[in-house]
Amino acid sequence: MKMTVVAVVATALILAAALWSARTVTAQQPSCLHGQDESPAQRDRRQQALRITRQINTLENATLNQVRQYQPVTALLNLSAPPQGFSVHFVTDGATYVFAVRDTLDPCSFAYFSDEAGLIYTGQPIQ
Repeated sequence: MKMTVVAVVATALILAAALWSARTVTAQQPSCLHGQDESPAQRDRRQQALRITRQINTLENATLNQVRQYQPVTALLNLSAPPQGFSVHFVTDGATYVFAVRDTLDPCSFAYFSDEAGLIYTGQPIQ
């Protein structure tokens, strides 16, 4: 009987600690700027970033047709500036390219990704 009481108390303490720990982790998780609760201002920033992403793919395709290789993003004419807080990371070897347009202000690091196939993906780091 005494061992059963000790086991029950120990189990209760472990469960209480686990619940308290889970509550603390949940409270510390940052609030993402993009998602179900996205504000109109954040939605506008995200849509501007999507326009830049599409524009890069369009300009790279046009450049490939003209000079037969993809160009660094800094060489693209008429490319709009990314919205405040978004950064563009672009890599090309001339035959292929890949890039990300990432929200540096978002605690969840929302980003658009694309490559020479022209498909656009959204993503966030694995939590």
